[in-house]
Amino acid sequence: ELTAQGITVELIGKLGELKGVRVLAPQSSLMMHDAESAVHNLGANVILQCRLDGMNLQAQLSRADSAKLTPIATFDNVIQPAVEALGRFVASSLGAAGNTANAKRSFIDRESYQLFLSGRAWFHRWSPDNLVQAASHFRKVIEKCPDYAPAYAGLADIQVLLRSEERRVGEECRS
Repeated sequence: ELTAQGITVELIGKLGELKGVRVLAPQSSLMMHDAESAVHNLGANVILQCRLDGMNLQAQLSRADSAKLTPIATFDNVIQPAVEALGRFVASSLGAAGNTANAKRSFIDRESYQLFLSGRAWFHRWSPDNLVQAASHFRKVIEKCPDYAPAYAGLADIQVLLRSEERRVGEECRS
């Protein structure tokens, strides 16, 4: 489940780079348990449903019409390059332009990538204990793959969030 949530967070970030595509925040997306809920509760007009089968990522992109979902395209790929490829797949299916400035990405072993995705999932659950879990996952990735920049970025995200929370609590105490 953590790997799937981590993929969701990574994919939302990747899709957020597309011009002309509005993407819901990870917390909103993860709260919806099915496509119909997303359409009715969040006003989604396009739904991307993903299924993780081992290390294979499968997806179906559908348009939300008045009472039904109409499939536009399907996708099937191995997980790590799949986040990048799935972003390009959605962009081409919707006719949206992508951001190619970040095209170079380092690839890591499967176990490390799953640790990274789990770290992202823990991070997006936003509680002090969950941030500790996220940091632990990112540090394990860095131990195994010291050149994997996204793990360092995950640790930096945690530090920013913790400092922001400390500042907020300090201001409340002074009030």
